[in-house]
Amino acid sequence: MFTKQAVLVSLMLLTLFTHAHGQSPGVLWSRLYGGSGGDAARDLIKTSEGGFLIAGSTENFGAIGVDIYVVKTDSAGIVDWEKSIGGVETDRAYSALETLDGDYLLAGASNSFNASAVDQGILYRLDEEGSVLWFHVYGDTTANTGFTEVLSAIDDGYILAGNTYDRFYLLKVDEQGEVIWERTYDTGSGIVSPNLSTAIATSDSSYLLAGRDGEQQFQAIKVDIYGNIIWEKDYGPEPPCLGYFLAAKETPSGLYALAGMYGQYYPPYWYGGSLHLLTKDGNVIWDETYAYEGNDRTFLRAISQYSQPVQTLTAVGDTDFDVYFMQASLSTGNKLSELTWGGSASDKATSIVYSGDYYFVAGITNSYGAGSSDAFLLKIGEQVGISEEESVSASGSLHLIPSPFSTELQVAFELEEFSQVSLHVYDLAGRVVCDLEDGYLTAGSYEYLWHPNSGLANGCYSVVLEAGECRSVQRCVRIR
Repeated sequence: MFTKQAVLVSLMLLTLFTHAHGQSPGVLWSRLYGGSGGDAARDLIKTSEGGFLIAGSTENFGAIGVDIYVVKTDSAGIVDWEKSIGGVETDRAYSALETLDGDYLLAGASNSFNASAVDQGILYRLDEEGSVLWFHVYGDTTANTGFTEVLSAIDDGYILAGNTYDRFYLLKVDEQGEVIWERTYDTGSGIVSPNLSTAIATSDSSYLLAGRDGEQQFQAIKVDIYGNIIWEKDYGPEPPCLGYFLAAKETPSGLYALAGMYGQYYPPYWYGGSLHLLTKDGNVIWDETYAYEGNDRTFLRAISQYSQPVQTLTAVGDTDFDVYFMQASLSTGNKLSELTWGGSASDKATSIVYSGDYYFVAGITNSYGAGSSDAFLLKIGEQVGISEEESVSASGSLHLIPSPFSTELQVAFELEEFSQVSLHVYDLAGRVVCDLEDGYLTAGSYEYLWHPNSGLANGCYSVVLEAGECRSVQRCVRIR
């Protein structure tokens, strides 16, 4: 651990804007953070106090060169405190985590603490007011090292995921940041350096690492709690196309949703946002590529998952240099809705959080604000583009008998072909109240009986059938 640290607390107030003109449908408000230089938001987390923590980089607020930028806000995006943290060169945070005792961890890269100007991985621990408790740097000075994720370890301590020596890099550290073990993963050399962009802890006590390999192919590795490989897979594409996982999320059913980009690096150049849904063994259930109104440059950089009456994946990134927000069916990958936000310059989203029936999106804007770039926070309504009217009938109609009902509801449908089927009942808040089916079914007619428990309230419920590329939603009313 280095004893030298430079913590520069701004003596100026944060310039905060409420951007009203140019708002996109579904964007309820936007906040901008920063000064006259460049500022960026790389990660956004919801805090236990109900507000948000934004982590990234800044050239303002006393920064020497580029410093880590951290902003704590309330639930409306109003600043509680902000800090710049770093040394004499370039320091950036790419991931943030709140600890169980209310401190904050910031992970990223720094070249401020060696004479070689080589990036090293860095981990800061801040108290609830943003004061530095300790920091560590990791990696030697012969190769660039940096962290893209900090996670709570499945057993104890923390996991740091990133890159070193052109390899995926994974560290386990204790509560004080001391190394317990470290692993590197060689994904092969090629035309570019391999890059680990994202990592998550999974419900089966493992870690999923994802990014690209040296041949610019989608790459994912699943490891156990000690970093030992369970499986390792690439998902194409073949040259001259490229694929890059940028974000991952586990669904409630234990599947892995990964967002990123898919494109072609020879003329004519084009890039589309990508989503993959994988089983826990790494097998592809579906993969889709998305573009906004024919744009040839779309990236999906962050992903959020939430179960509504229609189960969705929500991802954000950028399209043609505007912020891009899109929602897709979890079952099929079909695009359900999209919106953009931005101005005349380049704007992109880097992180998304679902909280209290709204999505909160952070990123970087060059179109608005006081400096060459500013950090932003958007509040977006949950209901963007999602409506029952957009549903497509499944193979045969979904029938509910009787409706209204009291103690028993018959749910019937017909499949024309072998399909992956999910059949769930939701309340008006979007919570699953009954799982009737979640698996693969052959062609045929099916009937299910739903017997609500005695404590389930009277009111309106949604029965949602998703089968292959189709889905159907029917409402029913319970009375007693």
